[in-house]
Amino acid sequence: MDENPVMTDVSLVAPCFNEQDNVEILAERFLTCMTAAGISAEIVFVDDGSSDRTRDVILNLAGKNEMIHYEFHQQNQGIAVAWSTGITSSRGKYVCLIDSDLQNPPEEVLKLYQTIITEKCDFVQGIRVPFHRQPLNRRMISRGFNFILNFVFQMDAKDNKSGFVLASTDCLQEVIKHKAVYRHFQSFISISAEKRGFTICEVETQFMNRLHGESYLSGRTLNTILVSFIDIYRARKEFLK
Repeated sequence: MDENPVMTDVSLVAPCFNEQDNVEILAERFLTCMTAAGISAEIVFVDDGSSDRTRDVILNLAGKNEMIHYEFHQQNQGIAVAWSTGITSSRGKYVCLIDSDLQNPPEEVLKLYQTIITEKCDFVQGIRVPFHRQPLNRRMISRGFNFILNFVFQMDAKDNKSGFVLASTDCLQEVIKHKAVYRHFQSFISISAEKRGFTICEVETQFMNRLHGESYLSGRTLNTILVSFIDIYRARKEFLK
């Protein structure tokens, strides 16, 4: 980063792992949307040890646009570490976290930003509203897990585990701190915010099917469920004191 960085309104922090076909589309759509809305913005890609051409694509994009920045991890370190790396490197008054797979449309960042400005809350979380009908088993797992999280942590969130969030840089740096070792810390980001006393707003955002690349959860549904219950046990000890 520059020694005297220019602050922007919004920094989009986008961790990516083998997303070579998505990062250019993400950057173009996000920056076009923000420019049209008159909002200064940047995007910080954090390549988390990709084995495809993701890194090369990001380097090419950054060479063409000064509002595209990057950080590279030599090995995959997980989304929570990627978030921390991206937030530390960001220059925005507000930071939005987004996956690079385009399932959360980058244009929806504008909705999160407008919500935090008008509602004056600390933390905005996107409630994922599927644009396409999801398979029944996937819907049941998602709703069931959300119910469990709300029950265990005494909350009433509509989409507790959504990692599509926006907050001030200071707020997010505090929220992503955790002591326990989690496989899927993104499931607990709003829990962390709520237990630290931040005010939370929820806003419905579209959620699309993945078009390019493969989800890291593909073929791992049972394993993910088992690991998630271990994560809940650890989060309960950390956040319910």
